[in-house]
This record gives sequence, C-alpha cells and structure tokens, in this order.
Amino acid sequence: MVGLNERVIQKHVETRKEGLQPKGVTDPRRKKSKYPLAHVWQTAVLTLCILMKSMRSATEYTGDRRGRLFCGIRRTAFSDLISRLDPVEAVAVLHRQVHAEHRRKALRPDGLPIGVIAIDGRANWTGDEEVNEYCQRSHKDDADKTPYWQYRTVRAVLISSAARLCIHDHPIPADTNDMGVFPDAYGVVRAEFGGSDLFEVASCDAGFCSLANATLVHESDKAYIFGLKGNQPELHQEAQRILLPQAETEAPEACTEWEYEKVGKVQRRLWRTYEMAGWNGWYHLRQVWLVRKVLRRKDGSEVVVEDRFFVTNLPVNRLTAAEVLEVVRRHWCIENDCYWTLDTQWAEDTGWWVRKGNGLLVCSVLRMIAYNVVALLKRVHGKSVDWRKRSWQAIANLIKEYYHLAVMSAAWLPSFV
Repeated sequence: MVGLNERVIQKHVETRKEGLQPKGVTDPRRKKSKYPLAHVWQTAVLTLCILMKSMRSATEYTGDRRGRLFCGIRRTAFSDLISRLDPVEAVAVLHRQVHAEHRRKALRPDGLPIGVIAIDGRANWTGDEEVNEYCQRSHKDDADKTPYWQYRTVRAVLISSAARLCIHDHPIPADTNDMGVFPDAYGVVRAEFGGSDLFEVASCDAGFCSLANATLVHESDKAYIFGLKGNQPELHQEAQRILLPQAETEAPEACTEWEYEKVGKVQRRLWRTYEMAGWNGWYHLRQVWLVRKVLRRKDGSEVVVEDRFFVTNLPVNRLTAAEVLEVVRRHWCIENDCYWTLDTQWAEDTGWWVRKGNGLLVCSVLRMIAYNVVALLKRVHGKSVDWRKRSWQAIANLIKEYYHLAVMSAAWLPSFV
C-alpha cells in the first residue's frame, strides 16, 4: 500500500518533469549509446535529489536499481558525458523549470507584496589544480605561498516565495569578480524573466554596489536594493551624515520583535531618508535606509551592534517600513536557505561529482535543479506544517522510499523519459 508521504512525492515529481528532461541539451557523443542522454540526465537529477555527494555514490546507488527510473551507466562514462555537455544549454533547462513553476503559481510572493531576487557570488569549488578556464588562482597564507584554484559563480535566488528557488547560475570568469560579472549575469536574468512579474526587485550586497550596476537595473524597469559600505565612500559618508543623527533624535519607523541570537536578545530598527534622492549622479536614487541592530543586555541596557545602510530606487510608498525590514532580512535567505544548504547537505564545495571539462559548470546547474525540486517539495507541495519542519535529510529519505516503491512496482513508475 502506498502511504500518504509517497503519494505526495509521486504527485510532486510526476508534475515537475521540466528539470528532469534535458530538452534542448545536445548529446556530445558521436556514437549512439544504450544510455540515452534523457535517461542519464534524469539519473543525475534524481540522485542529487537524495543528496548524493559524489558520482561514485550515485552510480553505486543506481547500479542495482536500473530501469525506467535510473539508468545503469558506469561512473567513467557518466563523468565523461557530463563533462562534455554545454553549460549554457544546461542553464536553459533551469530557466525552463523556473518558468513552469511560475506558471503553476508556486512562486507567488509569500509575506511580501512584490517579487524579490537576491544576487550573490560564491566559491563552488576549491582545489589544487586548474580544472577549467574559469578557475581563479589564489595563494595560501603559508611560507611557500602555495597556489590553489577556485571555481566561482553568481546565482540569483527568488527570496520572496516560500521556496527559495535558484533562477539563474552564472560562472565568474577567472579575470574578474562578482561586481565585474554582474552586468552579464543580470543581463541573462533580465532577458529570461524581466518581461514577467516573477520579480520586481533585485537585492545585492555592498560588493555589487556601483552607479553602473544600479543604472543597469533601473533601466530594465526593475528596482534595486544595494548594501552600502566603504566601497562607495562619498555615498556612504553622506548616508552616515544624514541618518546617524536622525537615529539619535527620531523614533524608528519600524522595529522587529526581540529575537534570541548567539550574542543575546536583539532587535532591528529602521530609519529612512529621502534627502539623498538623485544625489551626485545617482539620478534614480529615491531612498537610503539605515537598519540598526541593537542588543539588549541582561541589565536592560541597550548597545548598538551594527549599522547597515542601503540604497534603492524603490518608490517611497512601494513598501511599508515593516516590509522594508522584511526584505532586508530576506536577502540573507540566499546564504541561509540556499548556499548553506548546498554546503551542508550536498557538500557542493568538495567538487566530488565531475571536475574535468565542463563538469563543474554543468554539475552546478544540475545541483540547482535538484535543489529546486526538493525545496518545492519541502516548502510548497508538502503543504502541512510538518512537511515544512522536516529537515533536508528527512525529505531526502522520504524520496528514497518513493524510489524504492517505484522500482519494486513497475505499475507505479512515472513516465519520465
């Protein structure tokens, strides 16, 4: 008898085939193989859905479960095929997955009135060899200055929906950084999703903040929220000059509830200024925000822990003060919900899947497709509170049980390929 959990997973997987089908991805093999690309792609995504951390463990798992669900391709052939796929074509599958979820209304804003994406960079892999042209060389802080290489990407994650889906994955060339690749990465996001209502705001940390990047977002008819620090010294100093005295003399527009963190009981408070609108060439700038983090000591006294500044072209009344604090808080979902999960659950930074050729690039996309499938199951399709409270590993174990039943009962196998 099929249990309730398995039925939920069955319905979820059967109705979300877009990421499991490599439509538009070219098979680089010259000779026809007994393992079609569609079957290999499906095997890769489904094993990633159960948090397989290496290709060896994936092929060992699928070896005695081959059938319509998994193929029996060996590790060397699997690795070789993945390393030769076109990463641009793979990203197009990720985009198609997001478009399908948007059409299903699974990505509607949850707790916010508008769609918001967070864009941030990360190092996906670190190793002692240059495995592709995107790997950037660095040196360790030791006596020999030992070299090492990193493969890095910029990702866009939808932080306004219940499931924090990755909507784009963009490699960072070795000769540039997060800010330098932003125009290209955002250009793809704008071309792919800019015509829809998927998002209205792009949120980025201070490392991306520049007049050129802000203008790029503004001229695409979207809003930006950039963190503001010392890399924009004149803008930062002016924000401090106006907002810090305001914070000492005026009550905050909004405050969060007191929350317990490692340092103790903290609260975040908001002040806004409109005096800097159009300041010093930032013709689209409308607001500057100060979000102050305050710690309450055991004796009841308060101390300022941190002041963070933000610039935005959002119209004054587009978000309430409370919603501003929520958006600022949500930005870190790209770290806490997405990147942290990839590191702890998928061990992404180890690069144990495929490193040669295009392996790191393609596996990064495959992992994001699998992450999206599991995130949607955890936060959207599994509607009960119990489902949403389950850990990533608990969800993966339930998916494994579904795989076991699917393999045991041919009549219950979904038609993926």
